[in-house]
Amino acid sequence: LLANLTPPTSLINPYLFSLILLKMTNISLRYGNTDYSSFAYACYGIICSSRLGDFKKAVKMQEIALALAEKYNNYSVKCKVYYTVGIYLSHWNKHLRNSLKYGEMANYYAHETGDWLMMGVVQTEMVQIKCMLGESLRGIHDQFEIALEHINYGMPDSLNLLNTINQFIKNLKGETINSFSFSTEDYDENTVADSLIRTNKGFIVSHYYLMKIQSYYLHGGYMEAYDTALKSYRKLDSVLGKMLYAENIYWACLTASAAYELLDMSRQKKAKSLIKNNLRQLKKWSEVCEENFLHKYSLVSAEQHRLKGNIQEAMDMYQEAIFLAQKNGFTLDMAVAYELAARFYLK
Repeated sequence: LLANLTPPTSLINPYLFSLILLKMTNISLRYGNTDYSSFAYACYGIICSSRLGDFKKAVKMQEIALALAEKYNNYSVKCKVYYTVGIYLSHWNKHLRNSLKYGEMANYYAHETGDWLMMGVVQTEMVQIKCMLGESLRGIHDQFEIALEHINYGMPDSLNLLNTINQFIKNLKGETINSFSFSTEDYDENTVADSLIRTNKGFIVSHYYLMKIQSYYLHGGYMEAYDTALKSYRKLDSVLGKMLYAENIYWACLTASAAYELLDMSRQKKAKSLIKNNLRQLKKWSEVCEENFLHKYSLVSAEQHRLKGNIQEAMDMYQEAIFLAQKNGFTLDMAVAYELAARFYLK
């Protein structure tokens, strides 16, 4: 019963979600393990990483959960465990690309048990992961088409998000009505955006805002990007633990840095505080998993040094960010780092 309550509470009430995760773990520890205990321990891993900041314990919970899932071999539970590991846990200790492997496993077990709703959720999350990896627009679109095949009736919110991701791709290709809009002749962004935001579902709202932030930023709309990043903060608690949370934090720093010189003194002070606080968080994450976070920390550090006028430090951090992003295959982050470094050198 508690396991079945986790999906809806994760979308609309993060505090009730956390309470349920703790309750499931407590029952397993008090009365002994069952097949659902593997899911309980995976869920406790979310608490360890996102609430307690104990990433080593989160890794242990992940290992225990996967071992128990294989032992009991309950396909329905294995689907939930692989989904939880792929979406909430794996990126804190392994390259983000590994999350796609866990997603494929979750999708397989969802298919075997006829859980079409879960298949749609998993595939939608995998599109999000490919976006965060900075894969080619073709690669993201291919994953979008796969996800679209798994979306059935009764999933209008996920369908709207997927269609908006497709419009984001068109925007980056210059195929929308203007650089700051996702609208085309057959898609009205204002109507769909209102629908997405009204869902009040974290993984939908946060990803929509992330795409808008990136679109504004990449097209030079730094104030629009920064204002949107501030809006996204309102829903981040509901995606705590996901890579989507970290990605929003990272892009909030980039937009604050880019918009800084356009802000009045009062807003500059707030932007500085945002960068400082989030940079501390990025540093912590980079110490846990360098592959996913060190290049992000380095790039935000470079931007902070630029704003402070620390020329040599900024140069060093830009170069480090470029090297690490290229080494670990984060293509979009690498491109942004090159662009920011080039602008810095030109000045």
